[in-house]
Amino acid sequence: CAKSGRQVFGVSIHHDAALSHYRLRGRRYEALRAGHLWVTLAVFVHFPWQQGRGSAIPLLYRLYRSPKRCAAPLYRKRSELAVEMVRLVASWLTPKQSLTLSGDGAYCCKTTFQGLPEGSSFVGPLPLDAALYERAAPCSGRGRPRQKGYRIASPRKRLENRSSRGWKSAIVEIYGKTVLVRYLTFVCLWYPSAGSRPVRIVVTRDPKRGGGRAYVC
Repeated sequence: CAKSGRQVFGVSIHHDAALSHYRLRGRRYEALRAGHLWVTLAVFVHFPWQQGRGSAIPLLYRLYRSPKRCAAPLYRKRSELAVEMVRLVASWLTPKQSLTLSGDGAYCCKTTFQGLPEGSSFVGPLPLDAALYERAAPCSGRGRPRQKGYRIASPRKRLENRSSRGWKSAIVEIYGKTVLVRYLTFVCLWYPSAGSRPVRIVVTRDPKRGGGRAYVC
């Protein structure tokens, strides 16, 4: 939300994703803009007249203030503000209800995963170089039980490996277009962020354009 002026509360310089774009030769142009940065929690409501479509209704807001614009005891990261709102919504639910959350890379982090209410889940983009581990084997001797198993290949290495073993095909709709994607899914530990809580990883690859992405739940 673009704002400027010394008398406007909470104004800082932030990255503007809407104005940022790729120039020629794939170079990224990063746009900075003065204004307010709001963390918004929205509820997705399905359209009863159209299957698979819906709208996100904004429900709660928190104003993010940069460390330069507020005292140290008052500063909170965007992910901390998000967890605060999620816990508030969770307190309104009955024991039989649960939350399925989704956010971009700024919220797919340790703060969010370890602050999730009981019974809720989060889906978001996973860094291609994420440190993934096997689940720890049951303890069969003395000493402290292991928290994680051996480290396994990252999504980037799995994309670079051209082996077709374990990969499947699916037809999905992206931005109104039907495309064919290849995907690989498995369960493991993303220990640096999710601790010993198991996560499901989905790695996708575009057979025509190349490249790929990874997601975590």
